[in-house]
Amino acid sequence: WTQAMAQYNAAPDNSISDLVLVNKRASTVNVMAIDTLVRRHLKSVTRVDLSYNYLRNSGVISLALLIKSLPQLSHLDLGDNHVGDSGASALAEATASSTSLATLALGG
Repeated sequence: WTQAMAQYNAAPDNSISDLVLVNKRASTVNVMAIDTLVRRHLKSVTRVDLSYNYLRNSGVISLALLIKSLPQLSHLDLGDNHVGDSGASALAEATASSTSLATLALGG
């Protein structure tokens, strides 16, 4: 987690298109760091893969507002994060008006 975040944080603003933090043991505690990072790249992020972490409902609900702010987002993978009904509902609301999102993965 620390090494991956350090690499992403070193990137110039609006230069990251793919944010991939798969199986980094990220939890709800790490959502603020993810939020801060993504906000620096709002215009460039097209893919977010946070699969196989521990975000659970509370983490996904927190990320839902951020997801609304990503106009270019085409791929969002939150699979195997123990997302329940409330997290899925928040994601549905956050992505309902997206015209670019082609893939939303929640399985696992």
